[in-house]
Amino acid sequence: MSVLLSSAAGGPYRDNMVDHPIPAPGVAVEDLDDDVCLYRSDIDEVLVLNHSAGDVWRLADGQLTVPAIAAQLARVYAMDEAELRTDVRTVVSDLVARGYLIDRPAEPATP
Repeated sequence: MSVLLSSAAGGPYRDNMVDHPIPAPGVAVEDLDDDVCLYRSDIDEVLVLNHSAGDVWRLADGQLTVPAIAAQLARVYAMDEAELRTDVRTVVSDLVARGYLIDRPAEPATP
């Protein structure tokens, strides 16, 4: 699984990982056949994800954890889940660092 195809602009990177990734507010998304095009207007950056990274993006709905995303893709791709988990973590980490994914807000505690 290769991670990202291209980026039109750079930017500051944050080094963090999330448990339940979701798209960051303000990210515009366009499906381009098998690829996914992401746009952040705040930094005027376009990012094109290849098919496999696009699949990670599509599954980052806040309901699935990173390991659960890897498990689903392992079934779809008929690949080793442990290997895919590493690749999914790389994709998610990169998209978080670039500001395209964030962690799902915590559920409010019930008294």
